[in-house]
Amino acid sequence: MGIFEAENFDVGGWRVSPEEGTVSREGRSERLEPLAMKVLVYLASRAGELVSRAELEREVWRVWCHRRTK
Repeated sequence: MGIFEAENFDVGGWRVSPEEGTVSREGRSERLEPLAMKVLVYLASRAGELVSRAELEREVWRVWCHRRTK
């Protein structure tokens, strides 16, 4: 299932509709940028778990980031 095929869910009083790319509450609806929605859906799918930056980058951006240490 793709990130935008996820079912609607609630988080922090907001109704999240990944397929529509919106969050809504109290009759007000806001459109999220696709990347912001991907991050929200991924983090909500891991609620209560620690998600590292590397994992988020790998799963949302699908890239491995190599950082130099000084």
